[in-house]
Parts: sequence; structure tokens; C-alpha cells
Amino acid sequence: MPRTADANSCRTCRTRRVKCDGKLPICERCRKRDIYCDRSIKLNVKYYDPNGPRGVSIDGTPRDLLQQTEIAQLFQVYIKELAPWYDLNDEARAFEREGAEVALDSPLLFSAAIAFAGIYLHRKSAFPKSYAESYHGRCLNLLIALSGDDEAVRNGTALASTCLLRS
Repeated sequence: MPRTADANSCRTCRTRRVKCDGKLPICERCRKRDIYCDRSIKLNVKYYDPNGPRGVSIDGTPRDLLQQTEIAQLFQVYIKELAPWYDLNDEARAFEREGAEVALDSPLLFSAAIAFAGIYLHRKSAFPKSYAESYHGRCLNLLIALSGDDEAVRNGTALASTCLLRS
């Protein structure tokens, strides 16, 4: 009897017809094989009310936020399409690989990645500008709240976030 596909499994595992653990942002099977974990799903924003809520809530830890479909899709767009831009001269692709992992533990860098992906999708498709701007504003508020002795300033997360917002 055939197994039913898990809603969290990546397209790479589905195509290969192997079990996927659904771990975000990259499943364990793809990470171990060092292959691309395809979670690309076309964003489909059907019901947009300009006077309604401004995007989904991005308050919470990055790992919890990835449970929201729109946030997970934006993070996947960041990993798949945008992070590689920063690795043009880096064969190890450190920004793409390590940046995504660091973002899962850093609300600041995660917010920057989501904002960057939102603006990118707004310019590329029909993604609502107000949603993208709300993610951008959230990241700016996190940056403004930093002081010179914060860990994000010392470890370079604030600089990386600023670079993403300026892209």
C-alpha cells in the first residue's frame, strides 16, 4: 500500500521517492547528501485587503515562525534565490549555508532575510508591498533597538542584517 506524502516533505525527497523528515530550512537527507532541498512553492496571495492586517505576525522565535506557511515560503525564497547572491566569490557558499542556520537562532537576521525576500517578491510578482514593508519595518525596529555592546553587533549579525536590508 503506498504511503501518503507528508505535507512538510521537500520536493527533492518527493521526487526521489524517499522519506523526508521535513526539517526546516533544509531536511536532514538533503543536508547529508549536500544537495539542494527544494521547498519551492509558488506564493499565492489570493485575498489581499489593503486596509486589513499587514502580513502575518513575525513576533516569536524564528523556528516557531517557520510554522507559518507564508514565512516558511519567504525563507525558502531567501535560501534558494537570494542567499546565493552573497556567495558569488565564495566556493564554500558560507552565507547560503551558515547564514540560514544562524538566522534560525537570530530574530534580527531572520527578520532581515524575510524582509529581503518580501521586497524581492514584491518587485518580481504580485506579493503585497504592504506585507513586505511590514517585515522591513520590523527588522528596522530590531536594528534601532541595538546598542554597541549587543551580541548581534559583536558577532556581525547586525552588519549582515543591514546588508540584506540595503540589497
